[in-house]
Amino acid sequence: MDESTILDKFKEVKSIMKTIGLKKNDDQIPQISWILLLKIIDDYDKKRQDEPNFQPLIPKPYRWQDWTSQIKLTDQPLIDFVTTDLFPKLRNLPIEPGFEFRQIINSIFRNVNNRIPKGIPLREIIDLFVNKKDEKNTEKIIDFADITTVRTFSKVYEKQLEEMRNDAGKSAIFYTPSAVVEFIVNYIKPNFRKNETIFDPAFGLGGFLLESFKQMKPYEKESSDVVTLREKTLFGVEKEGEHFLCTVIRMMLNDLDKLNLVLDNSLHKDTKIIPEKNHYDIIMTNPTYGGHENKSIKDNLPHKMKGASTEMHFLYYVMQSVK
Repeated sequence: MDESTILDKFKEVKSIMKTIGLKKNDDQIPQISWILLLKIIDDYDKKRQDEPNFQPLIPKPYRWQDWTSQIKLTDQPLIDFVTTDLFPKLRNLPIEPGFEFRQIINSIFRNVNNRIPKGIPLREIIDLFVNKKDEKNTEKIIDFADITTVRTFSKVYEKQLEEMRNDAGKSAIFYTPSAVVEFIVNYIKPNFRKNETIFDPAFGLGGFLLESFKQMKPYEKESSDVVTLREKTLFGVEKEGEHFLCTVIRMMLNDLDKLNLVLDNSLHKDTKIIPEKNHYDIIMTNPTYGGHENKSIKDNLPHKMKGASTEMHFLYYVMQSVK
């Protein structure tokens, strides 16, 4: 599927969302993303289904292929299923060895809600991403198990996030420009071959982590390099559920599925005593400036810093977390 076809799907989804009051990119993209995440996970599982002792990340009947294939599941029954059955299940998937990614799924669906209140438009959106045939009987497939599709889709998704970043300034929300992220990472030159660990305690849309991965990826030469870079190098924390979701999508579209990402507020941690296992070689971040936090969070600071601003709190946390 080419880039223009995928872009047309996004335009159509956004057009549907506008009819139900979701008119801004920062309203639309997270809602598109939770739907896409379930499709991506399902296609990822299809790649693994011939493995010995295979079990899907999401069990039946909650897999994308199970409920989206039920054409008659629409209108209020669809909303009821998503609200009272699907989301509660996805918030409480059992964590077992080999299924650590379920913790990511649990975290996302505990913090992101379906904001599409009507079943018919939700069904219309879902159908845009369900495999189907056109009048020539040719399957129109967005197959995330296909590397070409993933690369093309990733380009389009990045453009959607770029639009969201550009619009966000109107709401006094600012994201680190991609050019700035690229410059900083290029200047730091992280090196996984030296076993350097990289951490972002407020990763937002994951710019520093993803750019670090992209700049180091060409140096993957052996299977051990793949494991080191993809599983033991990149770490991050983010407190906003929708940002966390979008970052997970970005990572998966870049073939990263062993994610050391936590949905939490870094400032909840006691910055006076940070264990050695939570120290990192490189910390790149651009946390919220002037953000408002619960007053109890200030108890995590030394007494002389009790009145510190959020950005100073983050700076102290970073200083305590770097090796």
